[in-house]
Amino acid sequence: MENENGKLGHVNRVATIYPIQFYNISTNTQNLTSNTQITKHILAPSAGSGQANNMDIATIQGSGADAKIYYNHSDLLQSSSVMTDQTGAIAETLDYYPFGQIRIDKIAAPAGAAGPAAFTEQRKFIGQEFDQDTGLNYLNARYYNSALARFISQDPMFWNFNADWLSDPQTQNAYSYARNNPITGSDPSGLTPYFVPGFQAPIFARSQATDSNISQVMDWMTGAFGSQAQFYGWSQRDNETAISNAAQGLATRVMADIANGSGDGIVDFVGHSEGGRVAGQAEKILKGNGVIARNTIIGGTPIVKSDFDLGATQNMIVGSNADDPIQRIGGNFHGLVSASGIAGGIAGFGMCGPWCAGAGYIYGTILGYGQAGISGRTIKGADNVSLKSVIDNEQKTNGQRGSSYEHSATIFSKAAQNEYSNHIKK
Repeated sequence: MENENGKLGHVNRVATIYPIQFYNISTNTQNLTSNTQITKHILAPSAGSGQANNMDIATIQGSGADAKIYYNHSDLLQSSSVMTDQTGAIAETLDYYPFGQIRIDKIAAPAGAAGPAAFTEQRKFIGQEFDQDTGLNYLNARYYNSALARFISQDPMFWNFNADWLSDPQTQNAYSYARNNPITGSDPSGLTPYFVPGFQAPIFARSQATDSNISQVMDWMTGAFGSQAQFYGWSQRDNETAISNAAQGLATRVMADIANGSGDGIVDFVGHSEGGRVAGQAEKILKGNGVIARNTIIGGTPIVKSDFDLGATQNMIVGSNADDPIQRIGGNFHGLVSASGIAGGIAGFGMCGPWCAGAGYIYGTILGYGQAGISGRTIKGADNVSLKSVIDNEQKTNGQRGSSYEHSATIFSKAAQNEYSNHIKK
């Protein structure tokens, strides 16, 4: 390439390396010893979340005495809106069309001019990286083209959708963004969270994706995580073998999803009752394969400590209701006692005394419904959320009572869901 003097010269190319989400280095590939720009992002909790690393609040450009700090004033979707420098002067103003295409990107001053030095924020729409060269947004698992309002690659979860979801047209496009609702939703990961059902009551409840209460939970998850939620069905037999098998199946499914195209394997889980145990065991398997969950929400889950590893998830949210008796007795005595076994024994004793009680207990145990045993409500080091007060307040309005409701409300009530939303990390 000829330079301004008509002589052949080098083309200046800049390579940017992103070791982690907080830090990147841009270097002129023709001169590695100069023109190196270090950029650091300061991420902090969004309002009410109590969790770090989900909102870009400042960018530090350069290092040492030459470092300059720019403060990010974001909008409701956490998109960078106004950037100010250390003096409070506006360095950059941004605005977007609904699906994220940049409408305004006004830089206050070019390099060398008076006032703030030329600066452009790397994290733009919904607080994620914007690639100036391609015009694409990097949403962690996939690249997104805001001009087309579509991802440029297929959702790696798409072919695992349950057939029941075909009734929702928004799930039928593997390239769509935030279910085509960018005003209230966002999709910072490009991936889909999993819902793992459990029991609304002991012995009963084999939840299906078509259940109305499941649909309501899935709708909440889609809004809270910004991605279409998926249902993970399992036998829901409340015994150790069933839970272990379900966990292995869930982990296998996630690994297959990642192999089918996920960039960095960001996954979220919501589990109710024993479904929380399934999610916890699956996360331990995934950790062994190098995959760490982003958010894990478990509600009404009988806490058996060996099921959970806080190192397998970035954000463990444990919801409990002190009025929920099912969670407290849902543990296990090494798999020797089940709720159906106890129920069978009691029924048999009423029929013909001790011999029938023994037969009833054996038959109930074989059925394998509903473990029995003292279990915990919280996990040390997790984000333990007490739901009693918010569930009580909701009960005053809807009038529902009973142990089954106290248990199911830990995930299925809007009061609990609103509380969890304040703790989710994006």
